Amino acid sequence: MLKKCCAVGALILAFAAAANAAAPAGFPFHNGDRVVFLGDSITEQRLYTTYLETYLLTRFPTWNLQFRNAGWGGDTSWLRQRGLPPDQALKRDVLDLHPTVVTIDFSMNDAGYGAFNPALYAQHVHGEQDIVREIKAAGVLPIVLTVSPVEKHEPGDDMIGYNQVLEQFAAGDQMVAQDAHVPFADQFHPFVAAINRLRAIDPNTRLSGDVVHPGKAGHLLMADFILTGLNAPPMVSSVVIDAGKDRVNHTDGAHVTNLARQNGGISFHRVDDALVFPIENAARPALQLVPVTDNLDRYLLTVTHLAPGDYMVSVDGTPVSRYSAAELNDGVNLSYYDSPLTAQGDQILKLVYEKNNDYFDLWRNVQLKPDAQVPDKAAKEADLTAKIADLEKQINALRQPRTYEISVAPVAPMKAPPVTP
Repeated sequence: MLKKCCAVGALILAFAAAANAAAPAGFPFHNGDRVVFLGDSITEQRLYTTYLETYLLTRFPTWNLQFRNAGWGGDTSWLRQRGLPPDQALKRDVLDLHPTVVTIDFSMNDAGYGAFNPALYAQHVHGEQDIVREIKAAGVLPIVLTVSPVEKHEPGDDMIGYNQVLEQFAAGDQMVAQDAHVPFADQFHPFVAAINRLRAIDPNTRLSGDVVHPGKAGHLLMADFILTGLNAPPMVSSVVIDAGKDRVNHTDGAHVTNLARQNGGISFHRVDDALVFPIENAARPALQLVPVTDNLDRYLLTVTHLAPGDYMVSVDGTPVSRYSAAELNDGVNLSYYDSPLTAQGDQILKLVYEKNNDYFDLWRNVQLKPDAQVPDKAAKEADLTAKIADLEKQINALRQPRTYEISVAPVAPMKAPPVTP
């Protein structure tokens, strides 16, 4: 009994340490952040921003975090769509939310959908500079992002036409970030490269919902390029087990108990400091172009000194994937496949979508509408505010690490069919 109590106490201390862990060097997000996503209709889609949010919620489950989306269709860096002078619009839609971090993603509309226009470029850069300056003056960290590219409907290199214009605007964004000494991430160039790889595979396939607005696979690429550009940690956790000596050789962000041999394989309990970042089915086509699970979602298991043969890795009794002993010896990433590991993140992602849709409804359809257009406005605002708070409470409850039982069991070789004389 004393031994079990000591083991539980060790886990509690380990989670306490994880709760106080600092962000990786150069990563601009930290415990206690309130993040606002500012941009145009691509931000208003609430897709790449939802993926960014869900990554941070699952990678740092002990952090106190809050997220709001302030995207507005058709908008520009001079905030032309918001019905107020730019400084007042920025205050109302962003700064009044008391953020600690604001991401800024404009250019698609700024560039005018035509040939390069020096006047529009200057207006865009000036608008970005104004936003960055006002955000910094409020004691808030701005993060400048380049625009996502347009995706042509015809085969061929995508770096022609309007993307050549957007590339120049992206260079202006980088200049603004460098001059202001604030974080910057380029999603434009790696996204174009991904589209061109897709064209080489199938000239008739697109990632976008339309030419301008990416679908979910495209938004997953955006999230990958933004997070990797900001030095996001790729590791969920890692465990190395020596099956020949029944021992755990190494862990990183994971805690292993109850290791035992079992029918030629092994089983153990594993609880991790972070959760697997969920990748929903509609976004999975992105994985054929960019190794998102390697870039952002390394849930690693290495098992050495297994007898030659194939093994089935299962989580809580659910088969995940079949591997050879050699593959397990080199290490495998379990985040790629659906399993109880990914189900926890899937639940979080679903609630994040719901919360973000409710906030959009609260902000755009209640708070910004004249009283005469919203019957029972105060009641609707109170109801949506309470619903958002409840969803955030549910999300935080789901972020708590769980213990999973993982087994690595030998798979009997398939018998050859009998030879007919």
